[in-house]
Amino acid sequence: MSTAENNSPASRAAGDLSRPAHDPGTAAVASLPETTSRQDPLFTVTHGNPTPEELAALTVVFSAQAAAQDAQPSRAPKPPRSQTRRLRLGLRLRPGRGAWRRTLPDR
Repeated sequence: MSTAENNSPASRAAGDLSRPAHDPGTAAVASLPETTSRQDPLFTVTHGNPTPEELAALTVVFSAQAAAQDAQPSRAPKPPRSQTRRLRLGLRLRPGRGAWRRTLPDR
């Protein structure tokens, strides 16, 4: 047999699998890493018997909640500029007569 006959689908279907044919689809699958590592489950059901639809709904909710927490900014919002200027200059708010005038932002 020639090489072209060995790689034909008919010869492989006939049982001649001594040499695998070059198939880009199987090469891509063969290059994938093994996924045999065991991961902890996202959540566990301790009571009841949920349906697959209910489990899918819980998975979506928990995934959305985790994504929303990741999207939130890690820093606290900045105070208004007038407050930061007062703090830098040491102009604390002091109670007393006319204190309300000192609470207005600088113009």
